[in-house]
Amino acid sequence: MKSVLILGASDIQLPVIKECRRLGHRSLVADHDSNAAGLRIADVPLLVSTNDVKAILAAAREHAIDGILTTSDYPVRTVARVCRELGLCGVSERAAEISTDKFLQRELFRSKALPFPEYLLVESPSDISEAARRLTFPVIIKPVDSSASRGVSRVDVPEKLDDAYTLAHSYSRNGKVLVEEFIPGPEFSVEILVQNGKVHIIAITEKTTGGEDGRFFVEERHIVPAALKLDATRAIHESVRSAVLAAGLDHCASHTEVKLSPRGPVIIEMAARLGGDYITSDLVPLATGVNMLENVIRMALGQDLDPLPRQSRVAGVQFVTPATYSRAAAHFERIRNDARVHRMELHPKPEGAVLRSSMDRLGYCIASADTREALLTLLEF
Repeated sequence: MKSVLILGASDIQLPVIKECRRLGHRSLVADHDSNAAGLRIADVPLLVSTNDVKAILAAAREHAIDGILTTSDYPVRTVARVCRELGLCGVSERAAEISTDKFLQRELFRSKALPFPEYLLVESPSDISEAARRLTFPVIIKPVDSSASRGVSRVDVPEKLDDAYTLAHSYSRNGKVLVEEFIPGPEFSVEILVQNGKVHIIAITEKTTGGEDGRFFVEERHIVPAALKLDATRAIHESVRSAVLAAGLDHCASHTEVKLSPRGPVIIEMAARLGGDYITSDLVPLATGVNMLENVIRMALGQDLDPLPRQSRVAGVQFVTPATYSRAAAHFERIRNDARVHRMELHPKPEGAVLRSSMDRLGYCIASADTREALLTLLEF
């Protein structure tokens, strides 16, 4: 039996905690929230912040862990530090820093001549006027170090920049905000495993986004695999593989977001973790048979990956939004007993709910089918 330290115990970490236990490993789970669901199912719950490196290191030494991992963004830096201190398998500290800072990613991509949106770093409200002068509208404003679409918005005219900056700044841990070029085109994410310098591209996920007044970019639907022509698939693979290697990602998963623009693939963001939104916990295994959760645990323990696909199906998740809530409730009743439905959930609808971030979604339906057409009959409501 191996001991695996998992940073984070919220709902998004539950699948990897359960997978760790299924594999027969001892799960140590850290979170600052005593009510976090993952602490209740951990073999060893640790009430400590995942960003408290000193406390996490002390716990790792005390329990003689064999591996450490996270499925969230910011604790990636803690994982990297622990791996360096204890000689464990995991992402390097520099790669962790790059993967959790969107500005550093932009700077890296510029230096390596990789495709990226033009950008400006905004460190104070006085910098906004410079952004208005230098960039062509529309633009995207986002926190440098947040996730789950929090604080990200589109701005079509300079007069709206101040409000958008205030929103983005409220979600920024380090107080920094990016104002960048809006890239047209469909959006995809690439689900990756990297070990010993070899990049395994497991799947490309097709993404549909929406949000209040068209200003926000909240994921409403994911489908695996994406409906792409072969040349587009190859171009995305090449761009993402180059970016992952340039950032030095290794012994980790990567969830990299790409837009297929008129000038080709443009990398929007790159993370050193599994994709969320049930992509890697549910959709990739349902579509390909590749167990992404088991693989990240294997990597953390220094064991060989198992990245080969075992099946070819189509899987997707459709999220319930305030605008689709009533239709979703009726649709869920119609398909409740369909064997192709993997899981469904519907949450209470708050008064005045609007869609501005992933936190505003009100449920989901996960399903798989033999064809894309059959899948869409289950997801569309």
